[in-house]
Amino acid sequence: MKTVFELIEDNGLTLHGDIEHFAELVRGAEREWVETNNQACKILRQVHDMLAMASVPPRKTWSGLTDDEINKIYEQAETLVHDSWVGKVGLMFPITLCKMFEDKLKEKNNG
Repeated sequence: MKTVFELIEDNGLTLHGDIEHFAELVRGAEREWVETNNQACKILRQVHDMLAMASVPPRKTWSGLTDDEINKIYEQAETLVHDSWVGKVGLMFPITLCKMFEDKLKEKNNG
């Protein structure tokens, strides 16, 4: 952006000359500066977004459980809970089943 003195000198004005003309030159210079600044901000936002996307590691595909795995875990949980009651430990089926599902999902997804 030009300084006030550059605007005066470049347009052949005197300090006591055409004030309205000078004011319009200043407004024009301000608009030019704002447009340039807006454009620079837009470019910086795009660069920021590109860098942010480049620094994010790709997400690993989530692996759920197949029907066969669910059925197998269910049967294992049934057996484990049944056997625990025989020995008087008394595992709860829903908690045991959820824990076994959780363990299998962790195994599949965190390897």
